[in-house]
This record gives sequence, C-alpha cells and structure tokens, in this order.
Amino acid sequence: MENTTTELDHDSCYRALKARDARFDGQFFTAVHSTGIYCRPICPARTPASKGVTFYASAAAASTSGYRPCLRCRPELAPAERYWHSSDAVTDRLSRLVDEGFLDRLGLATLASKMGYSERHLRRLYQQRWGVGLNEVAQVRRLHLAKQLLQDSGLPITEVALASGFGSVRRFNAAVKARWGISPSLFRRRSAQASLPNDVLTLRLQFRPPLDWPHLLNFLKARSLPTVERVTDSHYERVVRLRDPSGEWVFGHLSVSQRNEKELNVAVSESLLPYLAQLVPRLRRLFDLDANPEAIGLAWQQQAADMYPLWQRWPGTRVPGVWSPFEVAVRAVLGQQISVKAAITLVTRFVERFGVALPTELQRPGLSHSFPEPQDLLDANLDGLGITSRRIQTIKALAAGFHSGELDFETADPEQQRQRLLSIKGIGPWTVAYMAMRGLLDPNAFPAGDLILRRGLVIGKEFTEKELLALSEPWQPWRAYAALLLWRHYTAEVLEKKDVGN
Repeated sequence: MENTTTELDHDSCYRALKARDARFDGQFFTAVHSTGIYCRPICPARTPASKGVTFYASAAAASTSGYRPCLRCRPELAPAERYWHSSDAVTDRLSRLVDEGFLDRLGLATLASKMGYSERHLRRLYQQRWGVGLNEVAQVRRLHLAKQLLQDSGLPITEVALASGFGSVRRFNAAVKARWGISPSLFRRRSAQASLPNDVLTLRLQFRPPLDWPHLLNFLKARSLPTVERVTDSHYERVVRLRDPSGEWVFGHLSVSQRNEKELNVAVSESLLPYLAQLVPRLRRLFDLDANPEAIGLAWQQQAADMYPLWQRWPGTRVPGVWSPFEVAVRAVLGQQISVKAAITLVTRFVERFGVALPTELQRPGLSHSFPEPQDLLDANLDGLGITSRRIQTIKALAAGFHSGELDFETADPEQQRQRLLSIKGIGPWTVAYMAMRGLLDPNAFPAGDLILRRGLVIGKEFTEKELLALSEPWQPWRAYAALLLWRHYTAEVLEKKDVGN
C-alpha cells in the first residue's frame, strides 16, 4: 500500500490536507495507513501524521492499492479534474472518456479505434498519468456509483448492482469484497435515505463552489425547448431518450435543483435507473460541475487584468453544456443570424413535427416529447417550418454525419471534428466555436466574431474579430468562460439598463 502515483509533492499535499483546502478537492486523495481508508482533502476527520499517509492522484489508484473509501467525506462524490492540459492532450481526452463511462460502454478496442490509437498505447498513457490501469479504474468507477446508491437511496441491492454496471448481485458482492475487503451492507447501514417514492431516485452531484445556479438556469431557460425541457427559477427538467443494449428506445425524465452551496439534487425516473452511469456524466457536463473557479480566477488575476474584474463580479459563472451534441448542432444552425427568441420559435416548430412522444405514463406537465435523433431526420421533409433551403441542407448534412459516426462530439478528436464541421456548407467559424463551447466541451473555444462579444469588453467600443482574438490571448485556456462573462457584461450594462430606461 506504499506505492504512490507520480507528479504529487507530498509536502504540498499535506499542507493542503491540514488546511482542508477545498480548492484541492478532487485533485488528490489521501490514503491513511493505519485505517486503510482513502479520503478527500476536505475530510472532517482528524488529520493524521504526515508519515502515516500516502497521496494519490486518483481515487482509483488509492483503491487499487488496497484502501477503501471513507464513509464521512465520500470520495465518490468529489468533483473530477477538468482535463485541459494542452501538453498532454491525448491522455487528457482519454481520462475524460474513461471518467464519463465510455470505456465501460464501448470496450477498450472500440474506444481505441475511435480515438485513433492502439489499445497498448492508451493503456501505457493512462498508467503513466494516473498510476493505475484502465481496467482497474473502470471497476472503481462502477463501485463508486454503487456506493453512492447504497448510501443515498433505498434501492434494493439487486437494482444497485444493475444500475452501477454489474451484471448480477453475486458479481457486485465479489467486487466489493475483493477490492475493499468489506461487505456492501456496511454502506447500506450508513444510508441517510431509508425510502423513496416508487418511481423516482434522488442523487447528489457535488461541485467546487461558487456556482451561479440562477445564471445557469436563466441561460438554459432562455433557450429551453417546449415539451422537451422545462426550466423554472429553481429547477431544470427534461425528457430523456436513450438506447438500451438491444437497440430499443428507453424514455424517462429528470429534474435538477440546487441542494446547497456545493451540491445539486437530481431526481431520476425509475425507467432510467439502469442508465445512471451514462446520465451522471451528461449532467456534470450540462452544468459544468467539474470546473475549477479558483484556478481560473488565479490565472486571470496574474495575466488578464481586463477579464479579472468581470470574474470577480461573477465568479460562479459556468459554461452551460448540452444534453445532446446533435441537439446543439441543429440548434446552432437554426439560430444563425437571428435572435434567441426567433431561434426558439423555429426549434419549437421543429420539435412539434419531428420530436418523439413519450409513453403516456411517463409524460409530465410540459414534458411530453424528446428531441429528434439523427436517424429521425435522414428522410424527413423540413419544408414549411420557416427554415431556409440552405439551412435545411445543412441540418440534413449534420444528421447524416452524426448518424454515420463521421461527426462524433464525444470520443473523436476535437480538432478533427472542427474541420469536418467547417467542411459542411452553411457552417462557419462562429457556429463551430459555439458548438465547441457547448458540445465539444472545449473551455478555450471562443466565437470571436460574435457581435456582442466584440462590444462587451469595452462598452461603447466595438472591436474587430482580429482585435478581439489578439486581446483574448491572455484569457487562455478559459476563453469560453470569458465569452460567458462578456455576454453577461453587455447584458447588464447595455440591454438591462436600456430596459430600465424604457
């Protein structure tokens, strides 16, 4: 149990541990030799002596070394690292895909093929970066989800095993005992939630504060799709449509609200329980829960004097993601060169004609249809919706690309995807940058040609796209956050004041 992972300085980690510094939550894990337990830096337990701990860069590395997760600080709830180390882009991309469950769903052979590398190369990269093998980290990921369900829900253990990716209770029990040397019942005895309604499960998603939940909701509300989404002042709700392993469609719905200053609550319909391993990463992307506000603020304080005051004003700003990459691609095309309100009108007509209705028993007030999938549009007639013929052709090309796998915002190389998007007639740099911000999860994407961005940095002055790109150099690698701040700044200083004046 004494093998540590690379690139961690013991003394620095111990100082952060003693201070219970939340800025390092999810950045490393502390394995305590005397108890055989691994914890987060924020664990409220008494701080052990420096010589009695080993620090690991990942929970999986600590688990693989024989330690079991703490029942108090709960390592399975820690925010993940946001992968954006440009000097190690392939490993960063692989790490994100593993964390989001693609290794479990696709298998290493398929994942390696989609990434364009050999299985052996990916195994080596991951081992070098995290000190743990790919199979081990996939197993610990499943175990962490099971632990969360055991502690936070009243689900029968059979459903816990299936929802977390184990094929049977026997396999689940064997994995827990082999990995952590305990019975799953230890977690269930600590359960804080004895029972739940029969048709819903509630999960907790933690993040690094601050998070500006009202702004996230306002952004999503202004762009919400009637019948697909419903956004209030406190909740985000939407219809979910997934394929099961047999190829059949599964429908459900979920609702997200803020639990406290560092957690969201997610209520999931019973029909979606077997797919929690897919849903949780999607929700974390949608609300940008793995962002590190402290790191962004510190970098801008040191090198971006023009952007840092805006960050100080709105330090909880996140980049809203999307539920479906295809959805954001279609919506970006429909929204080209028109207002947000006009774009919503077009998309509403689009969903009314091509959206798929939920089974009656799953429908809720305002939630009755799912957004169309690429195959729904391959042979669809898009005439009569108020969409120009050029944009119809673009949407058809997007549907064909996503359906064939040529366009893949989830596992393929982001730069390759940008180039493929640009090759589609009707898609230009602004649309690609917007898709990259919200669909490709690129924290450095920046639609510099956007009129509001060019007017938002200095109110009363309009920069050219070239000038704004030059000014944005010190904002890297977080220019997507700069875009959100500039939109907010222009809205607050121009649009809202104009409305007050009227």
